[in-house]
Amino acid sequence: VPMIADGKRSHAWLKSKSTAIDAPKGTKLNAGQSGFYLVHYDDATWKELAASLEKLPALDRYGLQADAYSLMRAGYLSVGSYLRLAEAYRHEENHHAWGGLASGLRALADIFVGDPAVKKLMEWAQKLFGPIIQKVGWEETPGESSERQLLRMTALAAGMYFGEPQVVAGVKRRFDAARRDLSTLSPNLQGVVFGGAARHGGDDVLDQLTGLYEMADLPEVKVRLLGATGAFLREAPLRKAVDYTINSGKVRNQDAMYVFSGVPIETKSLKGLDSLLS
Repeated sequence: VPMIADGKRSHAWLKSKSTAIDAPKGTKLNAGQSGFYLVHYDDATWKELAASLEKLPALDRYGLQADAYSLMRAGYLSVGSYLRLAEAYRHEENHHAWGGLASGLRALADIFVGDPAVKKLMEWAQKLFGPIIQKVGWEETPGESSERQLLRMTALAAGMYFGEPQVVAGVKRRFDAARRDLSTLSPNLQGVVFGGAARHGGDDVLDQLTGLYEMADLPEVKVRLLGATGAFLREAPLRKAVDYTINSGKVRNQDAMYVFSGVPIETKSLKGLDSLLS
């Protein structure tokens, strides 16, 4: 069993179904995520690991939150314990770790969709992602690393989904600018801006998205725009988006899946989609 504590790696042999290992506090097992198994800890060790995250390599920081989410989903770890660990990632700068947290929190919100507590979870997630969003900002800088670009995309996408106010405002400004000149919007941010415009905008956004879709030349841009047309939280524009996809003759049959894949799990949208398709 590979282990890591205080930045130092070691290992122990597991020669039976159970064994006792003498390890220092804050030891993470399955160092480097080299084994195909989850690791569960007692409450004290989860807290120790959360307090010493900065001493773990990026791969282990990613693996720790991934294990915690899977254990929570399976009922072995409480939601509160998972959220306490997630909160310890406030100073994280690795996009894989942030992406794992965003996926886990989105899935948690989906599990409890319709529950009043989801609103509090979304607000909590806004605060969690707020500092990293402020740090990476919207603007790319010359010569910045691909890691930084991926971190920006991950953080802004999470902020858009959870409704972080500054991200929502930034989405609306950049979507308005892109409607006038699509070249002003970085390809790296198109998915966030198009999807966010639908998720947080008015019903008129659908006509704006389809207008851009019909003018766009590049297939990848068309795909992003189609995915965004399915991202509305309200039934009326979602019904129109599905109708446009199926009946307008402007969307290839093989591209229709991008619209449906963008549909949020929120109840109102699913009801609208179900009633239209049935």
